Parts: sequence; structure tokens; C-alpha cells
Amino acid sequence: MLGEKLKQLREEKGVSQKEVADYLGISASGYGYYEQNQREPDVEKFKKLADYFNVSIDYLMGISNEKLTIYFKNGTTSEGLNAIYEIPNDAERISLINLINSIREKHGLPKIEVK
Repeated sequence: MLGEKLKQLREEKGVSQKEVADYLGISASGYGYYEQNQREPDVEKFKKLADYFNVSIDYLMGISNEKLTIYFKNGTTSEGLNAIYEIPNDAERISLINLINSIREKHGLPKIEVK
């Protein structure tokens, strides 16, 4: 499962195995083993892969189907981002969601619903 996700993410990003391997500081064949499910990255490499592909470690590990999520202090979640923010002020929270939505709309992604 990890191998398929890595390959899909790499192809979506339009990079080669060598480019990802260089970022990780490993050989291209070493990274290829990840995509072939012959080896698994260590914790440090998992973190670097999540950062490189802008997804959560949970997504890479198959724990979550959501690539990224923001969790707000009031319990509202938004799909599509990889951070945990505590924004207690409703006006600030709505402003942030509106900004995120404008960026998502620009890239043809669905808007985040304000709850």
C-alpha cells in the first residue's frame, strides 16, 4: 500500500524517483524499493516523505484516507491541509477558511465547509 501511494504522489508531483531519493539522501534504487514495497522507510524518512509530498504520515501509513487535515480548537476540521492550529476566535477562523477556500478554488479543489 505504501509503495502505491508513494508512486502516485510522485507522479502527481511530476518528479522522478531520483529526485525524491536525492531529497531523502538515499540512492534511487533505495527509494525504488519503497515504491516496490520491498523496504519501508524509517521514521525520519517517513517524516521527510510526508513533508516532500505535503501529506500526513497517517496518510502514508494508510491510517487515514485524507491527505491533510486542519483541526480547529472548537472541533471544526477541514480536509486538505496538514497542520494543527488553535484558533479560538470565530472571525479569525472564518477568515482563514475563506483564504484557504480561495486558494483551493484557484486550483480547482472543493471548498471547505464552514460549520
